[in-house]
Amino acid sequence: MNKKVFFLLLALIVPVLVFIFLKFFGKNEFSVEPLYQSLESKLPTGCAGIKLPYAIADSSYHFLKEGHEIDTLLVLFCESKAINLEASEKQLTRLQEAFQFGSGLGLKRTTLNESLECILLLQPKIDMVLVDAHQRIRGQYSSDDRDEVDRLMTELDIILKRY
Repeated sequence: MNKKVFFLLLALIVPVLVFIFLKFFGKNEFSVEPLYQSLESKLPTGCAGIKLPYAIADSSYHFLKEGHEIDTLLVLFCESKAINLEASEKQLTRLQEAFQFGSGLGLKRTTLNESLECILLLQPKIDMVLVDAHQRIRGQYSSDDRDEVDRLMTELDIILKRY
């Protein structure tokens, strides 16, 4: 009988001790690493001469953020690449309501041409790009997919809290 009580107490106490240890000594940190920084990155076809680690050129970055006072993050929405514009508009409204785009953070709509597609390294079905202040691409998303926009919102939260 004593063995059963011992193992029962052990089975109840060990998870509590692990929880307490993690609560006081553990640290949860999330990060959103920049894309296209290593050779394992899959680059889009048709864009030649891209060197890794990749950062958007200064001239292109200034063109992309034209008209916005942005020093932290830029979210670009390429209207011409959106698959379902109505669904995209709904998701963009959600995004704008969640984040008051003002100084430091910007949402910009842009039309897409071939050179811009290679500058942003857009994959098929991707029409939104998150670019940081160091001109690195932090994420690429499909605006008509609710899960993708949720991921964008989560990654924006993480980056804004961390940096």
